[in-house]
Amino acid sequence: MLRNLLWATSKHDVYLMQNYSVMHWSSLLRRGKEVLNVAKPIAPTRQRPGLLSDSLSRVQISTMTVKDNLMVAGGFQGELICKYLDQPGVAFCKKMTTGENAITNAVDVYRNHNGAMRIMVANNDAQVRVFDAETFASLNCFSFQLVCK
Repeated sequence: MLRNLLWATSKHDVYLMQNYSVMHWSSLLRRGKEVLNVAKPIAPTRQRPGLLSDSLSRVQISTMTVKDNLMVAGGFQGELICKYLDQPGVAFCKKMTTGENAITNAVDVYRNHNGAMRIMVANNDAQVRVFDAETFASLNCFSFQLVCK
């Protein structure tokens, strides 16, 4: 199955997975830099009031996206990791689902009709979740019935 594990934000900047790291490659500087290491334990650098996040470790990234200074990655065990590229550490991380087949299939960052940045996450638990990209508060969850043929 194809996954988004390579993301170009410009003709000179590419984000890619390398082992347990998200790397940034600049063709102008001709060098790479580690953006996120998920082999070791990760936790948000600051806690937000009323927002529960998890400490995660050894996340196997299944999909990722980068947009407007925000990198969002999903894992094979239902993890979601959000990192602002201009800030140290991780802004938010959580295990979205604990199901047996909990893979995060897709993540996207977009602006709604009012211009607010949103994160959309689709998991194998037949749910699509929407989060505010500033507060990481859950805004909506759409459940779909699994159909077997």
